Amino acid sequence: MKLAIHLPGLNGIRAIASLAVVVSHTTIALNTFGVNTSGFGSFAQGLDLAGFGVTMFFCLSGFLITYLLLHEKEVTHTVNVRSFYMRRVLRIWPLYYAFIVVSVFYLWFKGENLDLSKLMLYIFLLGNFVFNPIPLIGHYWSLGVEEQFYAFWPWLARLNRKKLFYLSSFLIIIGVGAKLYIRLFIPNFDMSLAYKIVHGTRFHCMAIGAVGSILFFERRIWFLNLCQNSLTQGVVFISLGAMLVNRFHFASFMDMEIVACLTVALIVGQLDLEKRKINLDTKFFDFFGRISFSVYVLHPIFIDIFSKPIYDLHLSNSLSIPLIYTLVIGVTILVAYISYNYFEKPFLRIKTKYTIVASSASKQLN
Repeated sequence: MKLAIHLPGLNGIRAIASLAVVVSHTTIALNTFGVNTSGFGSFAQGLDLAGFGVTMFFCLSGFLITYLLLHEKEVTHTVNVRSFYMRRVLRIWPLYYAFIVVSVFYLWFKGENLDLSKLMLYIFLLGNFVFNPIPLIGHYWSLGVEEQFYAFWPWLARLNRKKLFYLSSFLIIIGVGAKLYIRLFIPNFDMSLAYKIVHGTRFHCMAIGAVGSILFFERRIWFLNLCQNSLTQGVVFISLGAMLVNRFHFASFMDMEIVACLTVALIVGQLDLEKRKINLDTKFFDFFGRISFSVYVLHPIFIDIFSKPIYDLHLSNSLSIPLIYTLVIGVTILVAYISYNYFEKPFLRIKTKYTIVASSASKQLN
């Protein structure tokens, strides 16, 4: 039995998150293009935007995966763990490993020395434990987090909703509590190994999405009213604007958790067509949302490829900056589109054989 549910606007959120990461990573690399960033201030340190985009992905994944599993369990009275794993493998692994191969050959061609022990961690989906990452695949840490989360989540989803809610909440409490403890009791906390481990796993951000999913699935009125009212949605979109200009800092060591909560409100705010304030369910956002995984995976190599040619042109900032963003984003989108349609889709067609509950918003993306 295959079921389909409609979750509008989620591709729009994917699009925002993926483009945020690309813009941020490009901004961080501006000096490698020969751009003088001395007067840019915090805008030359776009890492926060990338981190926020990744957290949005985490929360969205936790929400959507949990929601689909809850529907599966409601109809079939169980969760088919094998089918879940097959869907994850067919969606993530082909491009994940293909890009590792491409990156290794590219770096070898450039004469880079590769640390094989680090490479093995990436191969075994443990990139979040590489604290001095390999070029081009450093962003794979987040894919490692998601795959590790998926390893145990379908088993928990077999529990009744009440137990799943309590376990998800407990995971959030553990994550937030660990960060608070590290912040209060460990000197130079943000440089400590403990902080890097907690920050680099971030399961609790995915659990925030899962809790939101359970509350939405149960149609809790207080939760829907909280997420969908005009004030909350205003805060959400103002916060997105603040992230874009690197001005989002309520409590810096808890920013990611706040972003995860805002993402839940953003998701729920899109799901009621009558109450949503800004429509992210458009053809423009749907296009970018479909290829968002490919955009996320592929973009670092184009930053590297274009950096030297543009550097050698010795252009002024006013000429080089528009050229950099246009080339990196444009070529990334083009190649991601080709990758999605001609490399990933054959695997996605196989994936449908293991799909029990499909989201029409995901269109085989999840």
